[in-house]
Amino acid sequence: MELLNLPLKMLNELFGNGAFFSNWVSFFIANWMALALGGYILSKWMSKSPQGLIDRDALAQRIAQESSWYAPLSIIAIALSVVYNVGVYALFLLLEATTFVTNFVYKWVSTIVLWLWNEVFKPSVWLLAKLAFHYLIKWPFQLLLAVIHAVPGTLNRQGYVNVFWPTLYGAIASGLLVFIGFLTDQQLLVEYGPLFALSLALVWVVASTIYQSKDAAMKSLRFSLTIMAILVAIFGVFYFLNIFDGNTKWGGILSGILHAPNVVAATIIVLTLLALLYLTNVGVIFSNEHASDKWSENIYEYIKTSFNHSLAFVYQPILVVAVSVVVIILPWAVLEQGANFATANWVENRLSAKTKAINDQLDQNQVLNKVALLINPDSTKNADFDTALETLQNEVTLRYELAENKRYTDYLSSALIFGTNDLKPIITAADFDSNTKANTEELEVLRGYKKSVNANYNDQLKSLDDQIVDINATINSNPDLAEFYMPMRNNLKSLSKTLSISKERHNRFLEMQIAATQKVNERFAANWMSYCLTYLLLLIANYALLAIVIAFVFNLYAHTVKPIYDAHNGSRIVAAIDEEQSKNNQQPWLAWLVLAALLVVYFQWNSLSDTTSNQVDSIMKMLEELSGTIVQ
Repeated sequence: MELLNLPLKMLNELFGNGAFFSNWVSFFIANWMALALGGYILSKWMSKSPQGLIDRDALAQRIAQESSWYAPLSIIAIALSVVYNVGVYALFLLLEATTFVTNFVYKWVSTIVLWLWNEVFKPSVWLLAKLAFHYLIKWPFQLLLAVIHAVPGTLNRQGYVNVFWPTLYGAIASGLLVFIGFLTDQQLLVEYGPLFALSLALVWVVASTIYQSKDAAMKSLRFSLTIMAILVAIFGVFYFLNIFDGNTKWGGILSGILHAPNVVAATIIVLTLLALLYLTNVGVIFSNEHASDKWSENIYEYIKTSFNHSLAFVYQPILVVAVSVVVIILPWAVLEQGANFATANWVENRLSAKTKAINDQLDQNQVLNKVALLINPDSTKNADFDTALETLQNEVTLRYELAENKRYTDYLSSALIFGTNDLKPIITAADFDSNTKANTEELEVLRGYKKSVNANYNDQLKSLDDQIVDINATINSNPDLAEFYMPMRNNLKSLSKTLSISKERHNRFLEMQIAATQKVNERFAANWMSYCLTYLLLLIANYALLAIVIAFVFNLYAHTVKPIYDAHNGSRIVAAIDEEQSKNNQQPWLAWLVLAALLVVYFQWNSLSDTTSNQVDSIMKMLEELSGTIVQ
């Protein structure tokens, strides 16, 4: 009986009250009937029958007309048609609802996308894309062609000579400014002095090339010096304000930032570079064609003109340098090979040969490591000791000369490389003072050592004398012991005599060493002028050789300023903005504002989502705690 009831128990577990399948089947049927009812109502409201719906009247009529042996099954067919139609109505509601939602979403999404395209991206991104293509591809290519077409006009002897002499004067002035900065320990003068000097030389070259007149060149030079003086005065005010006020007490965060040293330094560098750049092109033409007697108007008009031609004259020097590489590669190679030849034949041969000669002499004049042997009268005669003193002086001098020769060898090996823009002095003032101080301290240590050696000798001699006195007293008190103490006294007297000679020799040796060291220290102190003059000559020579190459670049630069100035005035940006404003007076500013807001939202999305998630978690935790409290 149990086996017979087992299937009934299984069915009851699956489909009985509270069973899993029973609950889900009931849920599915209820929802399906609700959907079918909704579909039926929607169909009547729309006056639209679902496709695939079975007409029961037509089905019953067909069954009645075709009565046969399977007629009883028609009852089942009619019942199944009802179930089928219920499913059709349910699917009809789902499809219509899906279609409605899809059409609604598509309509609004397409509207938003089209609005974003027409009102945001097209006036902003598309505008920027067109401007980027023009200013980053089309315009640089046109400028490159203009620079290339100007190259043949620069390859003539007279034109190069006319450019070379102002460039040479600017290069020599650059070397002098670097040298003055070195002497006065002004690093700004070392870094920016050549930039200003060569910029003024380029102003002269451009003005004299365009207008073929020294008066025009002088006018441009005066205008450039005035602009530079104004910039230096403005930056000087900020600089001294920061020096006099260590704390930013300027009344607000913005003022504090403006007076911060790093902001001032960055501003000085950027504005100085831009000012020097535009003075060599826009400034030359403006000072000769548009300048008036009122300086306030001149400054405003000059800034305006520079802005209108700003991008063109940022590209111009870059393209000029790029094209000039082809022109200067041959003279650069010749000068570089000449510098290498000079380094190999002068530094490596002459200075190295001198180093070898000094080392050879030093091998024959070394006594500093033989002090103990030389001061001993038993091993060194007086004549040999006198000769050793002369050798000592030679050794100290040779060691100094060897160090100096090595200093020059190491310096010239790197200084005679053509094209180096970071020529360092042989020795800086700080290092020179440090070495001078170290030499003085070394000399004082040597003198202190001499005093300690004398004191040591005196102690030893006094000890010997005391022993001799004690022995004499013993002999006088006990004559019978004289035979025993006399040899000891003679040995002590002999040792005292030898020690006295060693003391005298050691003192003479140290005095000679001190005198020789002081002499080479004085020679080192007197070499400061030699170091400075060597550095100055190398600076001038380096910049003068660079002027040979720079003149090619300046020549090409000067021949391209006027054509580029006349061809490009930067009006395309204004024209593009005017075109967008003619379509909508709120564009493109509204588009850029919306685009900026979208970018802010995009970049802040992660932080906002994390914050929202944390807030939701906090609220849920509070609700759980509250519900637990209520239940309790």
